[in-house]
Amino acid sequence: MDAKNAAKMLATGGAIAGIAVGLVGCGASDPIATYTPTPTEAVSPSESASVSESPSPSTSATESAAGLTDEELLEILPAGAEIPDLQGAVYTAPYFLTEYARMFHTGDNSVWTALSAPSCQYCSSALQNAMQVHRDNLNATGGEIVPRDNTVEANLSDDGSVYVTLTADLNEARLESVEGEIVVSEPAGTAVFTMKLDRLGDVWRVSGVAVDG
Repeated sequence: MDAKNAAKMLATGGAIAGIAVGLVGCGASDPIATYTPTPTEAVSPSESASVSESPSPSTSATESAAGLTDEELLEILPAGAEIPDLQGAVYTAPYFLTEYARMFHTGDNSVWTALSAPSCQYCSSALQNAMQVHRDNLNATGGEIVPRDNTVEANLSDDGSVYVTLTADLNEARLESVEGEIVVSEPAGTAVFTMKLDRLGDVWRVSGVAVDG
């Protein structure tokens, strides 16, 4: 991966990886419930359809490669993310996207890795690009993905997966050399993200991402 591609990954939230790269082959089912949250809406598990519980994974399956347990991850996630039905996925999805730029900026991919399901090609591609930026000693700035709260919609599929769609603003992104030279600069923009989340262990994890924009 060259510097230009790395900056494009930072600026667009991974759109360079290809539209629907993470969702292709996921076997999406017809949605059976829809939920559109509002900023002031109270969170109550009883207000939405219950998500089918998956068999409880082993302890090793609920611990990420970065070493975060589900309990540690839930302490980091926003309130509401712990809810085991559709609403929990609604709170988890936007937060996951906000971790994207932070991973590039700091090199800390622990939360991103912990929230990524093994099947998510988008997640692993983004992780590899962020790691490459730091291996190349480049300084990443900007590129934040800022979800718009009033655009979030979610569908609950009959297999228990939740599909969350939202619009996000993408801040200008830059990659600079250690000397401070701007290697690549990408302008700000807007994109629509569609994310598939599955309940794995005690946490909603991202199984696929499609980016349009």
